[in-house]
Amino acid sequence: MIKRFFFSITFLFFIASCGSVHYLPVNDDQLKGNLKKHITILSSDAFEGRETGTAGETKASEYIVQEFKKAGLKPNGDIGFLQPFNFTAGAQYGSSTQLIINSTIYKSETDFVPLPYSSSNVVTGYITNVQYGITDAKNNRNDYNGKINISKKIFLIETGTPDGNEPHGKFSDWLDLRKKIDLAITHGALAVIFINSDTLIDDPKPDWKNHISPSSIPVIFAKKNVALVLKTSVITNCTVGAEINKIEKRGHNVIGFINNKSPNTVIVGAHYDHLGFGEAGSLYRGAPAIHNGADDNASGVAALIELADFVKKSSLKKNNYLFIAFSGEEKGLLGSEYYADISPV
Repeated sequence: MIKRFFFSITFLFFIASCGSVHYLPVNDDQLKGNLKKHITILSSDAFEGRETGTAGETKASEYIVQEFKKAGLKPNGDIGFLQPFNFTAGAQYGSSTQLIINSTIYKSETDFVPLPYSSSNVVTGYITNVQYGITDAKNNRNDYNGKINISKKIFLIETGTPDGNEPHGKFSDWLDLRKKIDLAITHGALAVIFINSDTLIDDPKPDWKNHISPSSIPVIFAKKNVALVLKTSVITNCTVGAEINKIEKRGHNVIGFINNKSPNTVIVGAHYDHLGFGEAGSLYRGAPAIHNGADDNASGVAALIELADFVKKSSLKKNNYLFIAFSGEEKGLLGSEYYADISPV
């Protein structure tokens, strides 16, 4: 069995710079110049912020492959140096996505939004309010107690808990919306409409990137104005529909290998993707603009490239070395998770 050890890029670069200077094939000025060159190129506008699944990411991966080749690393991906992985970048809602309450038609994304837990389906029925949708014998709470004839109805459920959003509260396990949905399904729910009456907690986001598998029923989140209608009006008829078309894209890790025929392999990693034009994941709120990402993480990739070159030319032969430039970090550690899932133990 090959043992693998993972070290942070910062720690290894410190060792290389301070502990083993006599192996370094370049002087300090040249090293600084190389690092500056890599950072300048990768964070330039030409790379368009290196968002995973875009032309900018492809251009960045090509640059890293070129530098790994120069350093003498061997390809260790699925396609040369590249390790492709697929991911869900978002979703588009089809014409069947709808919410109609007492003949009033509400607008998707403006008034409500399907959640990733949702199936693509359209149902019509009566509303039943099951509060937080919790059944918890340990804490003596059952929001379904006394509810009769609720099968084949649309369940209205609060996203929070009686403890609010407290991660260490008695009901913290019930912050998991999937748990509430699964319980609702066992009680015969046709669909689930989540609302949020607690102003101290955030509304759920339709995050399509987190590998959430859909349930068997439509699941939507109704925003403030619609939530008020659902809580205070007499609902005689409600139609909930979701038509979800996921947007699938492909990212690429870049993997180079130094094979010293050792039973142990040291893995050195840094992510090379960034936020692209800042549409998602950025604190910037202006018009779309290139997020160059010099410190996040062109600088880490620059160190990765120079370490690869240093180790290859050094007398460090007791271990094999695997250098990985990960993509998808900004979208939830997608590239590193993919590598960890499929790599041999």
